[in-house]
Amino acid sequence: MAALRLSANAFVRAAPCAGSAPLGVVHRGDALLCAGRSTPDGWRAVHWNGRIGWVWGGMAE
Repeated sequence: MAALRLSANAFVRAAPCAGSAPLGVVHRGDALLCAGRSTPDGWRAVHWNGRIGWVWGGMAE
């Protein structure tokens, strides 16, 4: 699986939108495993603590 490395601190969210509940925080330089889904506006699905979360792709290197 591909990894998504973050260029800035970011929330992992429950759904692919900024208003969605945060599941946790990831830090600049952290790598998350991609879950193989993305949205047309740039959100990327990632594996997070045993579930699927979402990170805005603009935070990725």
